[in-house]
Amino acid sequence: MKKNVAVVLSAVVTAAVLGSCTDPKGAGEEHFIKVDDAELSFLADDSRSVTVGVRAYPAEWSVESDASWIRYTESEGAVAITVAPNTGDAERKGVITVTAGQARQEIGVWQLGQSGFDGARYRLLDDLYGNCLISPNGRYAGGYYLDYDENDHTIYFPVIIDIATDERVVFGPFPKSMFSFSDAMAITSQGTLFLDDGVGGGVVGFTLDGDYFSTEVAPGFKSRTVITGSSLDGSVMVGYGTGSPEGHTYGPVKVVDGEYRPLPLPELNYRDMPHDQGILAFGISADGTVIYGSTWDNLDAGMVYWDKEGNVHHVGEDVRDVREVTMVDALGEEYQYNLCDGVMTWAGAGNASPSGRWLAGTFCTETLSEDRREVYTSYCPAFFNTETKTTVIFDELGGFGGSAVTDDGIGFVGSTDGMASCRVVDVNTGVQLYGSLAEWVRAEFDIVIPGGALMYICPDGRSFMGTSLTTGIGGAENIFWYVADPNEQ
Repeated sequence: MKKNVAVVLSAVVTAAVLGSCTDPKGAGEEHFIKVDDAELSFLADDSRSVTVGVRAYPAEWSVESDASWIRYTESEGAVAITVAPNTGDAERKGVITVTAGQARQEIGVWQLGQSGFDGARYRLLDDLYGNCLISPNGRYAGGYYLDYDENDHTIYFPVIIDIATDERVVFGPFPKSMFSFSDAMAITSQGTLFLDDGVGGGVVGFTLDGDYFSTEVAPGFKSRTVITGSSLDGSVMVGYGTGSPEGHTYGPVKVVDGEYRPLPLPELNYRDMPHDQGILAFGISADGTVIYGSTWDNLDAGMVYWDKEGNVHHVGEDVRDVREVTMVDALGEEYQYNLCDGVMTWAGAGNASPSGRWLAGTFCTETLSEDRREVYTSYCPAFFNTETKTTVIFDELGGFGGSAVTDDGIGFVGSTDGMASCRVVDVNTGVQLYGSLAEWVRAEFDIVIPGGALMYICPDGRSFMGTSLTTGIGGAENIFWYVADPNEQ
């Protein structure tokens, strides 16, 4: 079926930001300004006009700029912004200030310089909620945002972005009684976006032509499949369902040319015990040959993979060590428990290299406390070679975990406390190449980004999705962004 689709073109994806203050004259009225875009970016010779919607109280508002190269035209409910060509080598930034009564709101305007620009662009997606995604071919990004209708009811807007043109396809509005989206789960190279739906269960897929559809229930399962990853050509997808054929809460699913199939489980879970919650499939190599996921028992995220023959294994079998210990509970009673040193994953869709040769994960080491009541866990990045069945561990990078890896063995590791920072390593030599993601981006793309952690790198190595930790009104949260080279599309 089809539902209200709008197509818009913008120079950058940014947030709707609200600035406000109380009228000092004692009227008690709140002066506010809401702008659709808080940050804009332009190429050196960019001639496009970007229209930014403005809602304000008082209704009369004014605009001024601190830079002569920024031009703007005010109209009812919006301001159109253009920039003069930047003939210099360096990038530049200016600020447009919108004023309504006592309220002020700034719009940052960035423009790249002429020197060294190879086409790579940084785009912030902080107007989208939850998780954001990039397609395996680097052509599309996707997510959703929400707003409120005239009755203050939540309405949802799925968004698919054509990275090559910055064109957005916006679906909706969808009322909360129809869909209740919580996360973007997958996006294919063909531009199909899958969003987790709390109303109908499973996920809802949105296509570029305006259609939307529900996923199917795999044989033996009780719920519709949650799609979490796709091969480069879109012929193979993976995910999970609830109420698995084995009777577990979760079970992994593979979809080949539209046919849904359950995936086999390892005989025992991460701790060599019977499965409890089950297993989820999280991602797939770009060529569609290697799938990975994790067990989901007692918060253990033990990493598993299905090889090219479809057999299932624990990742890092060569370094995995399971041992039984006697622990003491809160009442002083003894009980048996299995400690495990092994590879875990809190996975997204990017932990496999394009051919499935490498898998990025986190090596966890467990130690029993002296009173035998607690288990202490330490973390460090690990990369498993599915061809040689060997694991490379970076134990000097404690507190980090592997998030992505290329076929050539360039690994990306993010901090396990919110993915706020990143390191870049050479898995083949065990050497740290860059101390931050920003350093790597500057060296490889010749552009400057604020930093953060890499979540998914496309097979061509020229487009990737990242995340940064920021502090907002609700506290610390991750915002997503991408870097892409349109010349490579």
